[in-house]
Amino acid sequence: MKQALLLTYDTFADFEVMILLTCINSKYQINSFTVENEIRPIQSCAGFQVTPHLSIDHVNRRF
Repeated sequence: MKQALLLTYDTFADFEVMILLTCINSKYQINSFTVENEIRPIQSCAGFQVTPHLSIDHVNRRF
C-alpha cells in the first residue's frame, strides 16, 4: 500500500487536510508526524487534537 505523510504542528489548519485524508484513506496508509523531538498531542486551529505517529527523526530513517 502506498504511504502518505501528514505534517502536524500546533495550530495546523485541520479543515485543509480532513477532506483530502477522507478521499485518500482507502488507497494510502496515512502517517502523521511532527518536527518536534517528542511525540505529544498537537492541537489544530479548531481545537482538534492529533497525536502524531512519528517524529521527524523516525521519518528520516523510515522513508
